[in-house]
Amino acid sequence: MGKKTKITLCVVASLLIVLAIAFQDQLTGGATRTDLHRVRNVQLPPMYSHGESAIHIPDVVIYDLSGTNPRFSTTAIAWSYEGESNGAIPHVEFTTLTPGKSLISEISVSDSSIEFVPITDQGRGTAAITIQVGDESRTVFVKIYDLSLRLIAIEFDDGPSAYTEQIVRTLNDAGVSATFYLTGRNFHDVAHEFVGVEQYPETAILTFATGHHIGNHTYSHPWIGAHSGGFSAEFPEGQYKPWWQYTEEEVLWQIARADEAIYEVLGIIPNYYAPPYYYGGHNEHVALAGKTLSSRKFAIDIGDWWWETTKDDIVDRVLSAPENSTVVLHDIYQTTAEAIEHIVRSPQAQEIQFVTGYEMDMILGR
Repeated sequence: MGKKTKITLCVVASLLIVLAIAFQDQLTGGATRTDLHRVRNVQLPPMYSHGESAIHIPDVVIYDLSGTNPRFSTTAIAWSYEGESNGAIPHVEFTTLTPGKSLISEISVSDSSIEFVPITDQGRGTAAITIQVGDESRTVFVKIYDLSLRLIAIEFDDGPSAYTEQIVRTLNDAGVSATFYLTGRNFHDVAHEFVGVEQYPETAILTFATGHHIGNHTYSHPWIGAHSGGFSAEFPEGQYKPWWQYTEEEVLWQIARADEAIYEVLGIIPNYYAPPYYYGGHNEHVALAGKTLSSRKFAIDIGDWWWETTKDDIVDRVLSAPENSTVVLHDIYQTTAEAIEHIVRSPQAQEIQFVTGYEMDMILGR
């Protein structure tokens, strides 16, 4: 064998080893999604755009019952109203969204703030405070958290689907919040059916109304590779191309069309966006959407999309995720729905504070 042939074989072998390691990382959940060079303002942007609402109030407020993080010890929520009140007196009411807990004992309202009294011995959970002025109302979700625990953000991509309601109710029962990146109308290869907010509007409403964070995951989930299903003519031509071949018009159409579908059902426009099939590269036109790109620099793809991944695999990978990481799952699989029940009921979950991606940004100040 000649010297040149040996060198060639060594180079090829090295490349194969690198590819094998990268592929294995994706299958075992070890793959990380690096930061998409997010463009940040000095202050964290809100979760949603609310159209012409005259009531200004945060989307979410965190109260740290452990007392370890002074930035989240306040019980006052600033609010303002820019409409014509015509003498209407502001009215506030609160609802506990975590079954079996009270969380808040009383609230009061002034011209500029809402004050709530947390019940700290109730443990962790979510409550909703709604303020109404005349015919207009807005809700802020109050998250009672223990920020002394290991912090992990949970994000679900691709849905909603037939399994999302089960996942949402399981999370609600445990007082756990997550981010759901919704598609508009997405063909699910495994189930051979369409999923998305247009297919499951009631599930999307339940997810939003119980305090989970809603994000944009494009309208029809472009670049899903080979498939066996037929697709509607309404999708732009060439939808299933490598990400680097998408034009600015195609990328912005996908994001804007998903915004429209979500707004039609939920009345909000997500300010957060997660590109589908993002493993270290993204189309340059994504940044033009004007949204906050999901922070997945330290994210772990759990690999629940891989057909050999078991329920126990999912449970182990989520519960063993390092502190301040984001775990990425998909709410379109039955195995994932079953795994979530075991995750939140596990004794290990008592040592973890699960949050949304937006809340992770708030807590870490990034």
